[in-house]
Order: sequence, then C-alpha cells, then structure tokens
Amino acid sequence: GTMSLLCLLAGFFGNAGVIALYAIVAHAYPTRARAFGTGFMLAVGRGGAVLSPILIGFLLQLKMPLPQVAAIAGIGSLAGATVLCFLKLKSGDSLDISNAEA
Repeated sequence: GTMSLLCLLAGFFGNAGVIALYAIVAHAYPTRARAFGTGFMLAVGRGGAVLSPILIGFLLQLKMPLPQVAAIAGIGSLAGATVLCFLKLKSGDSLDISNAEA
C-alpha cells in the first residue's frame, strides 16, 4: 500500500544520497588525504548507525512520544545536511566527470 511505497522511496533516496556523498566528500580533501578522509566520514556515519537504534530504544523506553523521538532522530540528518551546505571543494577539482582523465 501507501506505506510500502513511502518506505521504498525513502530507502531509495536515502541510499542514493549516501552514495553521492562518496563522490562529493572526496573532493573536500587534498588528494593525499582523500582515502583517509572518506574512510573517516564513513566510520563516523556507521558509528551513528550503531548508536541511533540504541538511543531510539532508550527514548521509547522512557515513554517519550514518537513525534519527539523522530524529531531527535532527525537532528543527525539535519546536522549532516548543514555541514554539506558549507563544504568547500578543493580548488581545481571539478565534479564534472566529462573531463575526467582515463
């Protein structure tokens, strides 16, 4: 039904956004640090993926209303989106892949 479609769309666009981060964030680091920077970003993200269900379970156990729990859970996404808005790409880098060297 409608909920299944919403879940499908949320999963699709959520995963698409994460995959796009690999390309975008790599341009935020100098070449010599790209692998480390991208790996560190992924490690922090996976740490959040481990800790967030624990936090959600704790908040629900405290009988916090679901809308408040959802708002708290969204803080991480909002923080990530804010950081991306201020991300500076290294000069000379281009996200245009049509000029990429083979």
